[in-house]
Amino acid sequence: MAIRTIAQLKAWFRRGKYPTEEQFADWLDSYVHKEESIIPVIQVEGLAEQLNSKYVASEGHELERQHIELKGDYETHKKTSDERFDNISGCIEDLETENERQQTEIDSLNAEVEVIHTKDSSQDKEISALHDTDRDQQMSIDSLDGRADTLELGIRMHVSDTDNPHRVNKSQVGLGNVPNVATNDQTPTYTMAPSLTDLSSGEKLSSAFGKLMKAVSSLISHISSRDNPHQVTATQVGASPSGHNHDSTYQPKGNYAPATHTHTAAQVNEDASHRFVTDAEKSAWNSKAGGSHNHDSVYQPKGDYLLSSQLQDLKGDKGDKGDKGAVFTPVVDSSGNLTWSNNGGLTNPAAVNIRAPKGSDATVTKAAIEAVLTGVINSHKHEALSKRLVENGYYRFHDGFLIQWGHPSDNQDTYGVQTIYFPHSFVDTSYSILTTADSSYQTYYVGRTICNKSAGSFKVSANQKNKERFFWIAVGKG
Repeated sequence: MAIRTIAQLKAWFRRGKYPTEEQFADWLDSYVHKEESIIPVIQVEGLAEQLNSKYVASEGHELERQHIELKGDYETHKKTSDERFDNISGCIEDLETENERQQTEIDSLNAEVEVIHTKDSSQDKEISALHDTDRDQQMSIDSLDGRADTLELGIRMHVSDTDNPHRVNKSQVGLGNVPNVATNDQTPTYTMAPSLTDLSSGEKLSSAFGKLMKAVSSLISHISSRDNPHQVTATQVGASPSGHNHDSTYQPKGNYAPATHTHTAAQVNEDASHRFVTDAEKSAWNSKAGGSHNHDSVYQPKGDYLLSSQLQDLKGDKGDKGDKGAVFTPVVDSSGNLTWSNNGGLTNPAAVNIRAPKGSDATVTKAAIEAVLTGVINSHKHEALSKRLVENGYYRFHDGFLIQWGHPSDNQDTYGVQTIYFPHSFVDTSYSILTTADSSYQTYYVGRTICNKSAGSFKVSANQKNKERFFWIAVGKG
């Protein structure tokens, strides 16, 4: 039993398909059944983000305090508005009472009209006049109702108007002498006090600032003074008085050697590093051969040869490992024949003799040996290794073997396809590539398929659009 993707389930249940028992079981395991009373939090989309975005306790308390403050302002405003609305309602009730009274009169007049109609048709004009009066009164009532509605609307608008509807100015509320600037932007005027004086509680700011100005000015002058303003004496700071000397303080008075003087040879004590040289020793040293002398025709012809110590150094030494990984080892036999061997299956340089018998001409000089070694080095130079060891990097070996890897962010188009560019291009499309999801879900992930390859990039298609990152690794020749 396993959880399958939607695409896989749809493929099993297409028209003409015959799903197996195992496929039906996988289909049921891929969904949550209603009998399962508990759904994991991780499977509820957006739940974790909603829980993480809830208020912290301090923000909730502050919001509650603001709510209570606004509620208090609203209750105060509502109470004032209710009182005004009650006054308006009282006026409306009086109008309605008057309306009822007039309606009663109208009803009475209508009754009289009916009586008059039964008496004489001549009274029709009077009845018509009464009807006109009734109509005029009704129009007056309608007019009063309209005015009441207009008055109520005007009161509501006036109550909600916070833009100083009565045009109250600063002089009317006692602020005519206050400058319209912030506290930190005020510019008080004052005159420096003539002398240092203590501040007094309740005095004017102009006087206090004048005293402060005098104090600051005196302090600056005192700090910048270098003329011993406190009259400190040498005794107070533990110093010696001026004009003193050190007679009999450090050493007794006497005659001492001057700063420039000499000593005789007998007064000098010799040691291993400091000795006198006699004239005989100097003569013996000067009779030795010069450092640039030679032995022409004595040992061998004059030339540039390797020293015996240098030949000994060549025996058995190994050269630096080259780019191909091969190690060249020189071997010198007792006759001075220099041969080479390597562990990379490469061609060795030709053997040469680097030492001639005593009294004969040398066939190979030091310069010739250096030329041979230079040729060996130059003939085995190869392309340098390249690499970039980062999250999206590569490693290219000398024989062209190239391995690359990456961890890209989601950048899918509307069809769920994303293009990934290689850090280093392959020579062709015969490379192999593998992808895997970078998902926090343990039982679900988004599958990705390689849908297009080129030497410098590839395209990956996801079975559904999401924001998950993924890993990829490719191996080939580059």
